[in-house]
Amino acid sequence: MDFNQIFLVFVAIVLVNYQPLSAGDSNKMLNSKYLNIIAHSMDALVDPCENFYQHACGKWQEYYKVPQAKYTEMLGKASYLASTELGRYLKRAKVDDKPAFVQKAAKLFKSCLDMENFDHLRYVKWMKEQGNLTWPVPGKPRTKTDKFDWVNTLGVMRRFGLNGILIEEDLQEREGEANRMLIYLDKPEKGDSFDLLTYQNLKDLTQSMSVALTAISFETLWEEISDIEERLLEMNEIEANEIDAHPIEVKDLPYPWMYKYLCTLLNCTSLDPHMEVYILNTPYMEALNSLVKDFKGYHMCKYLGIRFLWHLHQDSPTEFRSWECAAAARSLMPLAMNWIYAGQHPELNAITTEIQTIFNEIVFGFNRTLNENKMQLTDHALHFLMVKLNTLQLKVGNLPLQGSVEILETFYSNTDLSPVDFYGNHLKLLEFFFKAKHSYLEADSSPSNSNQYFYLEDSEDGQSASPFYVSRKNIVLIPFMALREPVFHLDYDPVYKYSALGSVIGHEIFHAFDYTHLQIDANGNDNHREYKQILDSPFFHDNYHHFLDFNSESADERLSDISGLRYAYESFVAQYPAAVSEKIFLHGEQKELVKIFFLNFAQYYCDSDPDSDDEHGRVSDRVNEALANLKQFSEVYKCPDQSRMNPSKKCELW
Repeated sequence: MDFNQIFLVFVAIVLVNYQPLSAGDSNKMLNSKYLNIIAHSMDALVDPCENFYQHACGKWQEYYKVPQAKYTEMLGKASYLASTELGRYLKRAKVDDKPAFVQKAAKLFKSCLDMENFDHLRYVKWMKEQGNLTWPVPGKPRTKTDKFDWVNTLGVMRRFGLNGILIEEDLQEREGEANRMLIYLDKPEKGDSFDLLTYQNLKDLTQSMSVALTAISFETLWEEISDIEERLLEMNEIEANEIDAHPIEVKDLPYPWMYKYLCTLLNCTSLDPHMEVYILNTPYMEALNSLVKDFKGYHMCKYLGIRFLWHLHQDSPTEFRSWECAAAARSLMPLAMNWIYAGQHPELNAITTEIQTIFNEIVFGFNRTLNENKMQLTDHALHFLMVKLNTLQLKVGNLPLQGSVEILETFYSNTDLSPVDFYGNHLKLLEFFFKAKHSYLEADSSPSNSNQYFYLEDSEDGQSASPFYVSRKNIVLIPFMALREPVFHLDYDPVYKYSALGSVIGHEIFHAFDYTHLQIDANGNDNHREYKQILDSPFFHDNYHHFLDFNSESADERLSDISGLRYAYESFVAQYPAAVSEKIFLHGEQKELVKIFFLNFAQYYCDSDPDSDDEHGRVSDRVNEALANLKQFSEVYKCPDQSRMNPSKKCELW
């Protein structure tokens, strides 16, 4: 018998004896695999009552040795896997018979994937030819006929996505009127919308431009950039005068350049003199007016050009791999990519039902607490809170549920993309977003019903899988990409569902009731009367100020972390009371399911960079502070009094 015959006999034996896994066995394997992830992330030698983040996540970085550009944490991995999957789809899919917006997304993806020799000067060329804008480019000679206008340059670049440089411009609701939108002009905040350009940033940028800069020319350029940014850094200390922060009519704008800036933004030659604009920091605008007088237009425009190209650099893929190009498409055409993703995942319907159940349970638990009225609120204040809670909506996936194809076809109808011009596609879509958002000026006509509502995502939001709360619509939105492994699976055991995504849903629910959003009512309008009544409650006052003393910079985030975790835990135990005593084997010992709950809560936040900092604070602090302020945690882990994870005074508001 030759080798081929032996091999065929072997295959036949395997096939005869093969038995597919039952659904139960498959579920056990899935959950065993997930528990294994938790086990490998843990540093069991660290005392959970002293540093729970390190106990739960101490070996995450060692176990997940992932290139920085892909992901650093669980949600980032889910997002990366979604982009990888979408990249495979767009590479092989036949889109000729698909809706036009899908064909446009495919063109964008192809233009990215076929990119060779990425050169930022191609953006400069496109802006000159299509955007009617030129600015001084390093390494390019200046001619006598060149005239540069910093106001026009800043206004045009804002239309193509640049923000937070010199001015932070945004569209927000007029105070007290949820559906009336105004342009807000503000000081860019360092670490938020404005970050200083570093020496390495400038070097990376100039190296990706087809210009020859000598070492001396580069140092001169760096000095020019630094001179302007040092002034801007000083101006960042200027505080707003709240008395001056109110809408003013265009005819009353304090500086002529503001009028010109707004005309450039809105691509018009004149403005209605009675159009209202909100200037949030008048002293800063006064300092900016002085700054632009101290620097010539040539130098200001050169600075703006560098910051514009750096903005595009940060908004572009690094190596133009398939998953990166899919991520870029998610960033620039989020609604189209959400529609494609949803079409590949029919299980989202069942997932939505399950997520809605968890959402309802958390809302029910908070409703019960409000009815107890431990804060001794007035009837008006309590009614205000109850109405807001009971009208809070959950939206799974950022898409309109009915007529989505027709809505998206109309939405993207004015976009004209090329399969061979990524630079042009990138700029066109950035301007498209700006125009779409500013079409809401004066009136936000987007529906408030979660079924038909969709959130207008910018390029940063578009590729994020992070859930968020939309305050003026009173909607908690869970992106589709958050509802996949490793974050979520329909067949995960309940302990994993409630502890990770459940606590995140709780977090977003309680953003509706944090200090910042509490003043907004169920209809998205400001309500100062009930807001003041709640703030004047001694219980609220004392407990919220404890949050401020504990963590003043992230008080609202901590409030949402602690309350969201508490209600997710209570919902889990209420639905599965056996979890208090039921045990599973982990790290050489039997652990109660409630301990697994807290380990998996931490697992959601485990990060290769535990000191990474954003508006939520450091991830290690988020985990430790949320758990240290939850009495159920210290009871489950039997943490001694006064240990780090069991302080005597706990922050608890809701």
